[in-house]
Amino acid sequence: MNAVLNKLDPFGQLIFEEGLRIEAIHIHQELDRMLIVLNTKAVLRHSLSLYPTLKSASQDELKQFELIADGTGVHWPL
Repeated sequence: MNAVLNKLDPFGQLIFEEGLRIEAIHIHQELDRMLIVLNTKAVLRHSLSLYPTLKSASQDELKQFELIADGTGVHWPL
């Protein structure tokens, strides 16, 4: 389990440790923001620019994400 936690960013670690689940993602590229809605209805704000691949992605590419690992993670296949 420690190997998993070491690979997570702070938001991922919070979600994993607290047993939270992601219910929705809202991306606002013009604001450099990704809003992550959790099963508790809390909203986490995250900067897209922290992730070089997401920062340079098109709006269409950003919309094509998958919730993975039972809602504990997000994957952009493109």
